[in-house]
Amino acid sequence: MRLCNDWTERVPHLAGPFANALLKRLVETHALVPHCIPRALRLTPKGRAFFERLRVPVPF
Repeated sequence: MRLCNDWTERVPHLAGPFANALLKRLVETHALVPHCIPRALRLTPKGRAFFERLRVPVPF
């Protein structure tokens, strides 16, 4: 796992195989779904519950 500085938003984010596997699983389980904005995802109630169980702050 490594942090990568996103060139568009200038904020760190996960990168690499672990991040790819996590993203794939969150999409497969419908915790994240496509958003109307290209390349964006929407957090579902199922996804919000997942991150809250991990005690990851989730913005509204």
